[in-house]
Amino acid sequence: MKILSNWFHPQKKPVLPPPSEPTTPAPKPVAPAKKKRAANDFWEWVKREYKFTAAVDIGAFAGEYVRIFDQTFQIPIIYAIEPQPDRAVALRDLPLTNAKLEVFDYALWNEPGEMTLRLNSNPSSSSLLPCHELQTQSFPIVQEIGEIQVKTARLDDLIPHHQLAGDVIIKIDAQGAEDKIIEGGLQTFSKANCVMIEMSYVPMYVGQPLFHEIHMQLTDLGFKFIGIKNQVLSPLNERPLFAHCLYVR
Repeated sequence: MKILSNWFHPQKKPVLPPPSEPTTPAPKPVAPAKKKRAANDFWEWVKREYKFTAAVDIGAFAGEYVRIFDQTFQIPIIYAIEPQPDRAVALRDLPLTNAKLEVFDYALWNEPGEMTLRLNSNPSSSSLLPCHELQTQSFPIVQEIGEIQVKTARLDDLIPHHQLAGDVIIKIDAQGAEDKIIEGGLQTFSKANCVMIEMSYVPMYVGQPLFHEIHMQLTDLGFKFIGIKNQVLSPLNERPLFAHCLYVR
């Protein structure tokens, strides 16, 4: 009977409310994209920690670091040292915003005099020392193509170190002459609290000092190694060859 009753009196379907209009969710606020920075780019930290009053750029070449010191750090006085005559002339013509630039066309050594600068097909690799075969094998573009005579000087004889005060940074990219530069610049290094220096793990030039030797020189002067700006590997076997290292005190 229950079945018949349901058959004669079918249940009505429930009336459903009309579907509501679809709503578009409000867009979520988007945070501004953070500027990506390489893991080894520590200039922002250096800029926060130090207020440099002077910079010494040894091996200034095309002026890459001169521009960094002028624009990023707004350092008022930059001493640039570059032995290649054409490069020294170009440095003097650099348009700078904040800094006064003094250029010295000397090769730094631990005594004044005159030495042979071996010019290279890759000009930034020109050096007072002969290229090591490891360098020419790793980078065939690096070949000696000529020689010129250049004046040498001690760093302490060029830079008015007695006038240096406050925070001072020294940058060295000298193709194997690092130990001689430090020996001839002890007074200048005593006024610095930040050193950026290219150092080799293996010989790129005949007779050059390697990382551990320069590291000992700098630590003996009270500097501490705190990081690597960039490191270059051999294209032949990916062995670390050299790096730009930061020391502070």
